[in-house]
Amino acid sequence: MLKADEQYLTVNEAAKRLGVTPGRIRQFICRGQLPSIKFGWVRAIAQSDIDQFIRKRNERARRSHALRTS
Repeated sequence: MLKADEQYLTVNEAAKRLGVTPGRIRQFICRGQLPSIKFGWVRAIAQSDIDQFIRKRNERARRSHALRTS
């Protein structure tokens, strides 16, 4: 659902923000890890969803690091 007050990024913009390839962003979308909206040929990803994805990824990395150093 499109939110009027939300900023949206294209797959390429999201890839730059996350430091991955556009193909990797598409994998995240296909796996249901990153929500997106499709407008014709273009996929749009809400900035808030990208921020949440980054937080979850950082939490997993911290937990994984804590387990390795225990």
